[in-house]
Amino acid sequence: MDEDKNDLEVIMDEFINFDDGNTVILAGPGPVLHGFKCHKGVLASRSEVFRQMFGIPGSPEDGSIDGVPKMSLPDDWNDIRDLLRLIYGSLVVPRRRRDPTTLQTVCGPLRLSKKYMMADVWDTLLPILEEDWPARLEDWYVTEDLTAEIVKKAEEVASRENPNDSWWQWDVTKHFQDPVALIGLATELDIPQVLPAAFYDLNRIYFALDPWPEDEPTGRVDFRSVYELPFDAQTALQFTRGRERVRGHVTYMLRTLPSNATHFAGRLRGHCDGPQIAGTADLRHPSDDPQTCEPCIRAWAKEQADALRLDILPRDYTQNIFVDPLTHLRRVRTRLMNSAIPAEVFHGMCTWCRAQVAQMVQSETEKLWEELASYFGVKE
Repeated sequence: MDEDKNDLEVIMDEFINFDDGNTVILAGPGPVLHGFKCHKGVLASRSEVFRQMFGIPGSPEDGSIDGVPKMSLPDDWNDIRDLLRLIYGSLVVPRRRRDPTTLQTVCGPLRLSKKYMMADVWDTLLPILEEDWPARLEDWYVTEDLTAEIVKKAEEVASRENPNDSWWQWDVTKHFQDPVALIGLATELDIPQVLPAAFYDLNRIYFALDPWPEDEPTGRVDFRSVYELPFDAQTALQFTRGRERVRGHVTYMLRTLPSNATHFAGRLRGHCDGPQIAGTADLRHPSDDPQTCEPCIRAWAKEQADALRLDILPRDYTQNIFVDPLTHLRRVRTRLMNSAIPAEVFHGMCTWCRAQVAQMVQSETEKLWEELASYFGVKE
């Protein structure tokens, strides 16, 4: 039975509408459907599922559009559109890591590539998510730097476009990938390796705001926000427990930091150059070696622990250690390794001792990262 597409209220896709196509895939909730005129062979060569579907003889009731057999699929038409456009080369996946549009671009093709067993599509797109949400700490820091650069450039563009307006519309959240969407997709498609990084990223966002009104021309929001949290009960429980476990880890680390530094100081003899400033005698314990930086290390560690435990926030309050310990510890380590910062800042620690303490901070950071999967209940 030949049916006219207008009678079916079909909107044909502007890209997937080939003159020599031999099947029309229909999708959509109705009453308007979206049509994609493509080639059975292209889909069958990539998917055993499609190959078998095309091998099932059609009935007269199935009908056709302009003489071409049609097939209705129950999937979201946006997902089908993106999958077909990707296969035919008219959908370009952003290759810039941490591009804020990447997740929206790949989610549909990933979802359908798993359902229809399209291994080549899955194997192409999965590494993109794994790069943006890595399993290794050093790769996480790379993505953090790339994200910071993306936000910086976006803000520079907004500033140039509004040269005479010091208060233009700016919502920093729009320039980050959405960890909520990523967690939902990874949970649905069983991609556990990206979940620890995504849960941690969401852990850093403590603000809930309504989206900025489209008709409001100006306004500025410099901290990230979560507009929706459409988790099921199990995922919400995972996140809540994980957030508390991260805070517990940080609390324990702060409480034990001075004593860990003291134990570490016993290895200084023969290496340490001694305090680099005068007046450290008042910091010493009777058991301290007077030739080492042991009292300097203890004083610095206690200062760090006290300030953070008392929740003395830095100027950039969104980077408080309880909110983003990985970023804070990275900054601490970077400062310790910066020889341009005078010894007075570190209670007189010599360069060698600063390097050793920086290693201790790095070790604590790695411990936290390694525990994220456990804290957030991610099962490999």
